[in-house]
Amino acid sequence: MKKSSTLLYLCLMVCVFGGCEKKQEISKNQSVVEVGVITLKKQPVALTQEMSGRVRAMLTSEVRPQVSTIIK
Repeated sequence: MKKSSTLLYLCLMVCVFGGCEKKQEISKNQSVVEVGVITLKKQPVALTQEMSGRVRAMLTSEVRPQVSTIIK
């Protein structure tokens, strides 16, 4: 049990530290990309949805007795 938990711990550490990379800094030769900005404002919006409905069911089932005589 001790051996498997140690192996699991080592695999976890390899995955964690293996994903770390040095971050690249922006040099003077690289340009910064400009992006657009949109300012949002809060306002009420009416949400409506029309749905069709039925008065009768699409499927029906009849429950009938398995015995043809009267049970007393």
